[in-house]
Amino acid sequence: MDQVSTEAAQLKASRVFLFVIIFFGALWAAVLAISIGGNITTLLLGLVALLTIGFIVAAILFIRAARTIQAAPSPLADRRKRLIYIGSIIFEAAAYIIGYKLFIVQHPEYQFPLLAIVVGLHFIGLAYVFNARRYIVIAVIFCGIALIVLLIPRIIQVGTYHINTWLFLIGLVCASVLWGSAVSVLNKGRSLFRQK
Repeated sequence: MDQVSTEAAQLKASRVFLFVIIFFGALWAAVLAISIGGNITTLLLGLVALLTIGFIVAAILFIRAARTIQAAPSPLADRRKRLIYIGSIIFEAAAYIIGYKLFIVQHPEYQFPLLAIVVGLHFIGLAYVFNARRYIVIAVIFCGIALIVLLIPRIIQVGTYHINTWLFLIGLVCASVLWGSAVSVLNKGRSLFRQK
């Protein structure tokens, strides 16, 4: 297999990843939308829905274009990597539940910073499983923004709007990172599939 064929096969194997990052990018974008409140929230949620639909359509077209490419073996075929992947998912769920029970019940304002840290940390395990250094960068960004927001006021007033800056920044950064990853995969796929 030449370089182009190998890259195209790896991209085809990442099609499930594409839908996952589109879905979770939409959830983080919804967090951004609700951070502002008022009538603008409905408008922003509508925009999030339109963007998500656009991404889903692009992902479907990506999958259709990739049909003729032989997929690379799944990294999850390796037993050790599969266990690390499952462990990352279990860690994510358990850490959030434990954090919620021990801390968030008394301090609900810390829910999304905690969630961003837990999600960020789970990307470290995924970096090994999928042999993708970009997941380490994503982990640092998610954890970093969650810690940075703790240093700024939680609520600011802009005109008549009371904006939850923590939710706004976490939603903006996390959605941008995930949707940016989706755009990267889609663009790389488009150029590679054209070469095939």
